[in-house]
Amino acid sequence: MANFCNHTSFVSKIEPQSVCEAIKDEFWTTTMHEELNQFVRNNLWTLISKMNQMNVIGTKWVFRNKIG
Repeated sequence: MANFCNHTSFVSKIEPQSVCEAIKDEFWTTTMHEELNQFVRNNLWTLISKMNQMNVIGTKWVFRNKIG
């Protein structure tokens, strides 16, 4: 129970509805940077130029507080 209480003190109280809202909160901004840095560290993607026959894969940020 002590770990749960310690963890929740660092969780943002809001769950933004958009990236614009998240950028206004320093905790969400830090979290987004950490997430992107993990992609780079783990070599999850390589940016390439788009060719005519290629489909672009879209992305979406989901802002949720995970506990546990």
